[in-house]
Amino acid sequence: MASQLPLFPSGIFHSEPLGAECDRYLAALLAPQSRIGYGFEWRMFVAWAGEHGRCPLPASRDTVTLFLADGLNKGLKVSTVRRRLHAIAYEQRRHGFDRWDHSACLMLLRGAQRTKAERPRRMVPLTIAQLREISIKLGASRRPAAVRDRALMLLGFTSALRSVSLAELALDDVEFSTEGLVLTIRREKQDQEARGRYIGIPLGKYPTTCASQALRAWLDVRGETGTREIFIRRCRHRGALPMASKTVCAVVKRSVAHIGLNPSHYGAHSLRSGFITAAGEAGLSDLLIAAHSGHRDMDCLRTYFRRSNVFRANACAALDL
Repeated sequence: MASQLPLFPSGIFHSEPLGAECDRYLAALLAPQSRIGYGFEWRMFVAWAGEHGRCPLPASRDTVTLFLADGLNKGLKVSTVRRRLHAIAYEQRRHGFDRWDHSACLMLLRGAQRTKAERPRRMVPLTIAQLREISIKLGASRRPAAVRDRALMLLGFTSALRSVSLAELALDDVEFSTEGLVLTIRREKQDQEARGRYIGIPLGKYPTTCASQALRAWLDVRGETGTREIFIRRCRHRGALPMASKTVCAVVKRSVAHIGLNPSHYGAHSLRSGFITAAGEAGLSDLLIAAHSGHRDMDCLRTYFRRSNVFRANACAALDL
C-alpha cells in the first residue's frame, strides 16, 4: 500500500509555472472514490485528535494507535479501522512525512482480527436459474425501465464487471458481431492507468439469457440522448442522466425482489460473484475465469467463489470411492 502513495506533499510546486498541473497529476494517483473516502476518514482523525489534545500532522505512533483502538472499542469493524489507517498513512505521506512508522498500528489490527474473528459481509451470488427467472419476468413488461433492467442484469452477469465499470460503459465501448458482443473496458479498479482490455460475450444459447439480444432491445428503446453512457435513468426535470453505480445496486435488488428473493441479501456484486461461482462450478480454470473478470490476484478471485452446491464440482466425488 505504502509504495503506491504519493511521495510529494500537496502544493509544493505552486511556485512553479506548472505547479497546478503537477498537483493534478499527483492527485490522480488515487481513484476519485478513494479520495472521497480517505478525505472523510482523515477528517474523523483530525477531529478526534483535536478532542484529545493531540497533533494530527505529523501524527505520532501512539496517537494513531490510540485512535484506532478507540474505534475498535466503539464497535467499528476491523476493515473500517484498517481503512482509516490507510487514509492517515496517505495524508502523512502527502504532506511529506514519508518515513512515518505505522508498524505498531498494523500489529494492533492483526491482533484485533484474531480477537474478533470477523468475516466480511458478502452479497449472495445470483445463480443462472435465478437470472433466467428474472429475465423472463422483466421480458414480460414493455416498460422502458424493465427493458433496461433486463439488459443490465444480463450484461452485468455475463461480463462479470463491477458496478462502476458497468455504469460507465459508453455506446462506443460496445461492438456487435455475428458471434456476440465485444466490450472495451477503458478503466477499472485494477487498471487505474487505463491500459484497457476487451471482454467477449458470445451469443446466448437461449433467448432469455442472451445479453446481446437484450442489449439491442434496450438500445432500440433508449434512442438518442445527450449522454454517451449506455445505461441511463430518466429524470422528469433533467431528462436522461447517466446511471450511477449505486443505481446498478438498486436495479439488482429490485430485480431479485420480482422473483421473491430477499433484496437485502443481494447487490451489484451478486452479478459478478454469480458469474465467477457458476464458472467455477462448471469446472473452468482460475486463469480462464480471471481473464474474463479482469482479476490479477487469484486469492482475490477465490473470495468471489461462493459455492451454491457443495456437491457440484466436488473433488471428493471425482475419486474412486
